[in-house]
Amino acid sequence: MIAPAAHPSIAASLASGEGRSRSGGWRTWALGLVIAAIIGGVCHATPVTLYDSISGNSPVGSSTADATSWLSNQFKTDGDTYVVDSVVLQLAAAPLGTMQVDLYSNNPSGDVPGTFLKSFNNPGTFQDGNNLFTMSASPILAPLTSYWIVVKNAGFWRYTLGSASGPGASQRWADGSNSGAIWNASEGGPYMMRLTASPSNVPEIDPAGLGSVLALVSGAAAVLERRRRTIG
Repeated sequence: MIAPAAHPSIAASLASGEGRSRSGGWRTWALGLVIAAIIGGVCHATPVTLYDSISGNSPVGSSTADATSWLSNQFKTDGDTYVVDSVVLQLAAAPLGTMQVDLYSNNPSGDVPGTFLKSFNNPGTFQDGNNLFTMSASPILAPLTSYWIVVKNAGFWRYTLGSASGPGASQRWADGSNSGAIWNASEGGPYMMRLTASPSNVPEIDPAGLGSVLALVSGAAAVLERRRRTIG
């Protein structure tokens, strides 16, 4: 027996429902892509104190940097890759001129500063004590690698007889002459600094940004629901 054909109105309804279902699926898929993109935009990595010779230590003296006599302190990375956020230097006094703080690679042949990589941004005002230097667009720090903070031009940098802490702790420091052409390095009694960096390959969701994402997702879902009810 031949099955009776579906009533035209029923067939049209089924076809319309199928179209709505497919359209809704595409909307859901597109919304998912938007959500993923937004969440990716509000992710950031938790900063890590790679090196700290300030906390728990007292200064015992200071050295002076100028245009040709430079001061430097080594730090290391652990098994992760990083981007530098900032460094705090403890100064004995406000610099008399324009102080310059730079990030350098390591010269393995002498375990001293190697190549200039990037300059830090100076604080708005200097003070006797801890001064924060920030870095934007930091180069990637390779894992298990040594780097140097180099101070130039009128900086009065304190040093300590205590030990540094952190995953990148090093006791090595160096003084440079002839604008860094010659470095004399030693172990123990590091210059006083605290360096903070963020892992470049371990994203973490910022709770403040996540709240905005959830509000946007909720609004988008409400719009789709209203459209579905209108079509239905």
